[in-house]
Amino acid sequence: MPNRKEEETRAFETYTGAIVLEPKPGVHKDVAVLDFASMYPSIMVKYNVGPDTLLEEGEQCERENQAPGVGHRFCADRPAFFRRVLERFLKWRAEVKAAMKKYPEGSPQYRLLNERQRAIKVLANASYGYMGWAAARWYCKGCAESVTAWGRELITKAVSIARSLGLQVYYGDTDSLFVANEPEKVSRLIEEITKGLEFDIKVDKIYSRVFFTEAKKRYAGLTADGKIDIVGFEAVRGDWSELAKETQANVAEIVLRTGDVRKAIDYVKAVINDLRSGKANVEKLVIWKTLTKGLDEYEAEAPHVYAARMMEKLGFKVDVGSKIGYVIVKGEGPVSRRARPYFIVKPTEIDYNYYIDKQVVPAALRILELFGVSERELKSGARQASLFDYLGKKGG
Repeated sequence: MPNRKEEETRAFETYTGAIVLEPKPGVHKDVAVLDFASMYPSIMVKYNVGPDTLLEEGEQCERENQAPGVGHRFCADRPAFFRRVLERFLKWRAEVKAAMKKYPEGSPQYRLLNERQRAIKVLANASYGYMGWAAARWYCKGCAESVTAWGRELITKAVSIARSLGLQVYYGDTDSLFVANEPEKVSRLIEEITKGLEFDIKVDKIYSRVFFTEAKKRYAGLTADGKIDIVGFEAVRGDWSELAKETQANVAEIVLRTGDVRKAIDYVKAVINDLRSGKANVEKLVIWKTLTKGLDEYEAEAPHVYAARMMEKLGFKVDVGSKIGYVIVKGEGPVSRRARPYFIVKPTEIDYNYYIDKQVVPAALRILELFGVSERELKSGARQASLFDYLGKKGG
């Protein structure tokens, strides 16, 4: 294992990660998501990546693979340790996934096998992350850097092939591409990538509608089988109240399922009215945050830290890892000093305007601002165009 000095030195050694394409903001219909099967493990197997095959400067090997852009070379004369392990993992996972097809989806056997293949996937993917981890026994920055370099090249080439086939590319993230769902062209794309680039890629899902913001890794989509995916918004983060998460998820669902932005606005207005009238479910206003260090180590007094100190004074034991649930109450001063442990607060003490202005409205706007909705319009209820009007304006 590395000593502390080695680990600290490694921590400052950075390298370029995965490629994430700029999304095309707006709403798009009928989008296919193509996913590279086990991209990083497959790269490590194909190019024989590992600390034991990485060639030093001046070292020669009869057959070698050179990573694009970064120049690291790997000997191909002998199988790397990671390659031998990963080949077993990938074969094992393929066998488990094949066995899953024998059982109805949702059956106990299917669920068990699904968890097993997911566990194998995590183990396989961890091999790449392990090489770039500062505390790893087999730390190898050059290896990790090379894997991401080959990954970027693979995505870039796949995008180029897609565009040469006349396919609209909407987004790309690490090991996946979002393209227009034109079956014949998509099939040709898969064939050219599989044969020409020698990597497996398949259609992971089809979105009947998906919308992207201008930010990377942030989108929401309605799958062909009716499932809503929300990625990168507050709905999947832990530092917002349950009400904010629920509001955002429902706004996304209304917009994607009905295409009626006005209906989504009306829904948010109803949530706001419930807050103003004190009808909101208080349990959904609790914000949960985890203490990542001891209370005496916090310099800035964040709301959950202030609430945790109050809990400690009340005789509760709080420590690193404790989940602190708090609500914001009425009063003067900064928000952090108006945080209270949720179980000591009466409904009449809660600052409902805080939840309107800082939780519900911002969470809803992260989606609705894409359609030109403003905070003022949300609170006043001004009528907006439907999603279908928006699609017409954008040509999606």
